[in-house]
Amino acid sequence: MSKFDKALTAIEETVNGALLLSATLLLFINVILRYVFTSSTTWAEEAIRYAIVWVTFFGASLCARNKMHVGIDIFIQMAPPLIKSVCWPLPSLLQPFLPPS
Repeated sequence: MSKFDKALTAIEETVNGALLLSATLLLFINVILRYVFTSSTTWAEEAIRYAIVWVTFFGASLCARNKMHVGIDIFIQMAPPLIKSVCWPLPSLLQPFLPPS
């Protein structure tokens, strides 16, 4: 892994952790405000929603980099080495052109 890749991974992990921590704290504060003081913020739910969406994006990026995404690879594992080397990178190459589900 290159220095740039390591730095980018460290930045992604830091941002992901900060977003998750801030969403958790904001949710906790909003619950306390709502049920103890009977007043809540109007922007907290939307901010938490956006933070969780970005946590999902950064987490997917980190999983793809570490090859930790869930996949069904039993057929590729049973294939001969030549077919493995051709089929293994195929989903990563086709992914940008497939519509989201």
